[in-house]
Amino acid sequence: MGAGRRHLLTWHYRPAALPALALSDLLRLPTTILVLTSVGFLGLGEQPPTPEWGRLLSENQPYVELAPWTVAGPAVALALLAVAAVGAVGTGRGGRAWIPARGRRSWRGTGSASGLTTE
Repeated sequence: MGAGRRHLLTWHYRPAALPALALSDLLRLPTTILVLTSVGFLGLGEQPPTPEWGRLLSENQPYVELAPWTVAGPAVALALLAVAAVGAVGTGRGGRAWIPARGRRSWRGTGSASGLTTE
């Protein structure tokens, strides 16, 4: 049809690829954060005075019996961040988690009580 590479990339390929890339990034975010936290916990991550969750957990470990919130706070924050990232993936596309081709059964975030509808 005579469309150049720039037009195809800007108007066709990029809009089709960006949602898949965003989905992949959000699903990998919790794993990446937990790996970096575990490296910091072992003392192999960033060195002081750079703040890091893993070092925060390891430095406060001796005080768990006296002040459990010093470890529970960062641990809960890590868990909430992981849940929020995975939850953002499920509510993408306007609250609908997955909508297949027309005529197949689909699960939607809203709809019937069972969640299965036939289009």
